[in-house]
Amino acid sequence: MLPILCLSLLVCFLTYTTGAVLSASALHIEHAPYKAPLCPPPAGCREQPAAATPRTPFSSRSPEQLEAWEDFHELLREEPAPPPGSVVFWGDSIFEAFRGTSFGRECERCEGVPGKFEAATESFPAVVQAISGDQTQHLLHRIEAAPWPAPLEAALHVVLIGTNNLGAGMSAGQAVEGVRAVVGALRGAAGDGGRVLLLGLLPRGGLQEQEQVAAVNGQLEEIEGEGGFGEGTTFVNCGEVFVGEGGGGEGGEGAWDVDVGLMPDRLHPNAEGVERWFGECLKEAIDDILDK
Repeated sequence: MLPILCLSLLVCFLTYTTGAVLSASALHIEHAPYKAPLCPPPAGCREQPAAATPRTPFSSRSPEQLEAWEDFHELLREEPAPPPGSVVFWGDSIFEAFRGTSFGRECERCEGVPGKFEAATESFPAVVQAISGDQTQHLLHRIEAAPWPAPLEAALHVVLIGTNNLGAGMSAGQAVEGVRAVVGALRGAAGDGGRVLLLGLLPRGGLQEQEQVAAVNGQLEEIEGEGGFGEGTTFVNCGEVFVGEGGGGEGGEGAWDVDVGLMPDRLHPNAEGVERWFGECLKEAIDDILDK
């Protein structure tokens, strides 16, 4: 009888302690999601690339960053609708740097960037609708939440989005899924005459990230070649502007060797990088569409 009682007590103890540990773990995740990965294996991603959502604790680094995103999102919503004939730049921190800010606040790495952007876009009115760290699902939310009447009368919508999906742990296929959804949302908002210039992801980081970028751009190019984005959408890959000596580097065909003189943190173009980007690729692509 005594052994049975001891065994029962042991089972109860283990059940209680295990439950307590699991509850504590769940409580920790619930109250500290800023430290939790967006796409923990094998559970999958807590946000989906093609499902519009604002930033959440899982896609923000801290409560302060989430609050900064919410504040800047509201500020952008309060800005007037893009005027007829304008070119609107939709994206993340790479485009927000055109404003000289990150989350609406002055940023050191943005030094000189707004001046280069203004010089490159002086021939047409330019509007920047971009927030640092945004992924495709966040841009989808911002497009859907825009208070402006449809259709938007902008002459052209330029889109660069998806690199942060890769940084959050999503696959190239998931990033492409999100980009397609963004293009679809913009075309819907822009109406029948709306035109979209979709940019390939710029090079970023190390070899593994370079291979992901190449995979995304390859899929986007294939979709455009098959007419998958629909009439009025043009895909352009300007990534070679930021390739240093050695071309594809050790990664072989499709891999990038980032020119840190133009992209010091291997992600964001500096002022010289922006000047080269427009001068060698982006301005011509925009002008070709506007002239049609």
